[in-house]
Amino acid sequence: GETVTFNASASQPGFDGTNICPIAWYYWDFGDGNILNTSDPIVTHIFSSEGIYYVNLTIYAPPSPEAHPSYYPYGATVMQVTVESKKYTLTIIAEDGGTTDPPPGSYTYDEGTIVSVTAIPDENYVLDHWELDGVFYSDELTVEVTMDSDHELRAFFKYLPPLSVSISPSSVTIKLGESVTFTSSVSGGFAPYSYQWYVNNEPVSGATSDTWTFTPSAAGIYYVYVVVTDSENQTAQSPASKVVVQEMPTVGGAVYPVTFTLEPENSLRFPVAFTLILVGIALSAFAGTRKLKKSK
Repeated sequence: GETVTFNASASQPGFDGTNICPIAWYYWDFGDGNILNTSDPIVTHIFSSEGIYYVNLTIYAPPSPEAHPSYYPYGATVMQVTVESKKYTLTIIAEDGGTTDPPPGSYTYDEGTIVSVTAIPDENYVLDHWELDGVFYSDELTVEVTMDSDHELRAFFKYLPPLSVSISPSSVTIKLGESVTFTSSVSGGFAPYSYQWYVNNEPVSGATSDTWTFTPSAAGIYYVYVVVTDSENQTAQSPASKVVVQEMPTVGGAVYPVTFTLEPENSLRFPVAFTLILVGIALSAFAGTRKLKKSK
């Protein structure tokens, strides 16, 4: 792609044995399939690819009625031209926390070559950004550099604290109809965080905040945990919390909830609620006792 200048100004007129032969034109054959006829002794040419070329120059004298009726070639020369691609150096540097592919080092490429370089972070690190010749270039994992001059490409990494999460309570026993609220505690990673709660390995629809209230619909044993994802797509799962849900106790097959309020006299109104469970077997026993007394 570089322009080459050829100068034939030092060429001298020839002699055909009788007359001086002035130079009429210069015939250039550049060896790459291109030729040029010109009266100018100075020409330029661009070779489109690298290689070794043999450039031929032939000088022609004008026609002479006495010596030759047409243009007469009386001088020729051959020169060798070696054409090489321009080459540039790419220096790749990786700061602490990772490496690159190709590895850090200096590499030589032909002009116009597009070089692809990928950052490879170490464990618990992520790529922060690239700089090209001291200026921010990209935060993508893989970048491309066009070799139009010498360049320095530098990869910067940042430490990624390991993400972890726990929930409380870690285990609990409740009665059917009661609820339990779980709270998550996250450490490490990078905020913001996203949450998904699970019961018995099934995601709970809409349970996507850092707390969640569980109201079981049936007695049994349940395992609750949460999965957290940070802004760098790290994920962590909490240990599972065991939830034991018990049926309300029954005797004789019936449960009688009774609620009443006591309001002490000469005191502030202070309602106290009591709930008594009266079971069928107790009522039956009481009724049986009365029958025995009447029979006597």
